[in-house]
Amino acid sequence: MWRSILSSTTTALAGDPDTNPRLYITTNGKDLDIIQAPSNLIYWLLIHKKTHKRLPTCIERWENTYHIDRDLWPSVFKAPFKSCRETYLQSFQYRIIHRILPCNEWLIKRKIVDTNICTYRYCDSQEIDTIIHYLVTCKPVHHFWLSFAAWWNAMNFSKLQPLVEENIILGVPCITNEDIIFNMCIIMAKYHIYTAKRNQGLVCFLNFLNTLKNKLIIEEAINVKNCTEKKFYDIWGYLFDQL
Repeated sequence: MWRSILSSTTTALAGDPDTNPRLYITTNGKDLDIIQAPSNLIYWLLIHKKTHKRLPTCIERWENTYHIDRDLWPSVFKAPFKSCRETYLQSFQYRIIHRILPCNEWLIKRKIVDTNICTYRYCDSQEIDTIIHYLVTCKPVHHFWLSFAAWWNAMNFSKLQPLVEENIILGVPCITNEDIIFNMCIIMAKYHIYTAKRNQGLVCFLNFLNTLKNKLIIEEAINVKNCTEKKFYDIWGYLFDQL
């Protein structure tokens, strides 16, 4: 039906039904006849033209905070999927990247809470509860990350000197197995912080280690069942032994 409408409209605009005017869309340097092309091809070409080079708004906002090479953003978005099996962890990291984590700064804009100040019972800083405050700079959380860095540096991994705020929030590109391990640990640590603060509980590093160990036990069982335990031990074996 849409082809008939386009064809009749174009003919009417041309003023001469015998000229048989056509409509074209350019793809790969060639003009494609819209009337003759398959509908699904036209659909995806229009979607591509509409979304091509459109960056998520979160990128510009993060770049106002951190100095991030624009070419690294695809790696930032892919990192949670390369590091974690669980969809709830992948989704959690995506919420952080897209700046929609329900900290008070975000909630007050949606008129869900009455203040944008941190209301965590163990924090007395009276700072605005941004994503960075919620996950990094809140006083009890800051102590958690000091323990995390000391734990990581005690193992045979690249040393965190210091543990960079930007890497806590956005992770690192997954180039080596160590990068995969680091991203997974960071995401799980942030999720532990998030759930503890949401329930007004203690942000406890030892509890995080227990959760991490249980996660790897389950991951080992899954890989044994799938006969992929060699791949598991190649990536996670050293960390598993340290826990």
